[in-house]
Amino acid sequence: MVRSFLDKIGKGLIKHQVGRKSLPTFDSSKLIRNHIIFDGDVQGVGFRYEVSQVAQRLELTGWIKNLRDSTVEAEIQGEKDKVEYLLDFMNHHDRIRVTNMEVKEIETKESETEFKVVY
Repeated sequence: MVRSFLDKIGKGLIKHQVGRKSLPTFDSSKLIRNHIIFDGDVQGVGFRYEVSQVAQRLELTGWIKNLRDSTVEAEIQGEKDKVEYLLDFMNHHDRIRVTNMEVKEIETKESETEFKVVY
């Protein structure tokens, strides 16, 4: 119960901080989908939730989930410039330390409409 309460406070703070962040203006670019494995201090720090909040603000689709080996896996789809911005933002974060990112471009999914955290 205490953990759940602390999670809600943390998520509220992340949502507030992401909502205040000024995003650049993007030119229209081609639609891509990347499969990414994030390694580093990426579990237990709000990483998935923050990625999902930024992705939603950028109107990206896809999903993100923790893996058993302490890495985080994601598929992120949208305009190339926006996907690259999100990856750069998460790779240069103050609170989160990404030590390695394996990025592979994969086939897009036209039917996808949202970005979600998978549990």
